[in-house]
Amino acid sequence: MAKDNKKQNEEVIGELNGAVEETTTEEAKETTFKSSYKNLIIAGTSIQFKDGVYSTSDETEIEILRNNNLVAEAGE
Repeated sequence: MAKDNKKQNEEVIGELNGAVEETTTEEAKETTFKSSYKNLIIAGTSIQFKDGVYSTSDETEIEILRNNNLVAEAGE
């Protein structure tokens, strides 16, 4: 009985670990911004727009860019 419970617990832990790995390996969604500027320094961060476009998945950069009037989020 105790061996069966231990085996079941190990199986459940293995399944949970697999689910956690799947969640953490998902790639963060990138957000794309457009600007007529080639290079902006915003909040001490240098952001270079290649052909007027910059993509990032960094949440801090996304928040900074969304709050800047020199940049427009693609699709707006």
